[in-house]
Amino acid sequence: MHSQTTPLLRLLSLLIIISAAAAAAGPPERARPADTSDDPDFIRLSCRSTLYPDLCYQSLSPYNQTIQTSVKSMALTALTISLNATASASKTVRRISKQNRDKLSKREASAVADCVETVQDAVEELQDSMAAMRDLEGPEFRFKVSNIQTWVSAALTDDNTCMEGIDEDRVSPSSPSTATGRDGEEVKRMIRSEIVNVAVITSVALALLSKLMTA
Repeated sequence: MHSQTTPLLRLLSLLIIISAAAAAAGPPERARPADTSDDPDFIRLSCRSTLYPDLCYQSLSPYNQTIQTSVKSMALTALTISLNATASASKTVRRISKQNRDKLSKREASAVADCVETVQDAVEELQDSMAAMRDLEGPEFRFKVSNIQTWVSAALTDDNTCMEGIDEDRVSPSSPSTATGRDGEEVKRMIRSEIVNVAVITSVALALLSKLMTA
């Protein structure tokens, strides 16, 4: 569907889309924050290198005692948050899709089905990155980190692919037969909101992973 879209343009498109939601996005509730008593300056400074420093700090500061000043622990925590959020979004998108099938046109239903599949792909790629994070020791450290970055970047691209597919089927006066109307648009809005949130969180994790190369 987007064979002529370059990876760079896809990533730039995603960053534009998720910027609008950065202030409102929050960390998933499934993680267990450690009790904090130290000033998490390390996390605050590290988060400045991300596109969303406030969200980054909000997400990671509850885990200050676990992270302390470890770049690896910080990256692993960010990946855990991203994986939990993406897995939750995958279930939510699947549920929304099943509950609202009668509100979608055939094209919309196809776009939503593709979204369900790509978000599940993102979950699996983040799972692979988590497994690799636990095996970073040895002479191939930089190579392993590069592989992790590739998986997380692929997960971010999957989020973008989902949103692009959904946005293509917006109601248009020139093509009214391609959508069912406001009900279909509301369903897609709910799905898009879920994906924007996880894309922002995954973007933070990807940015923090780059610090492993210079740690």
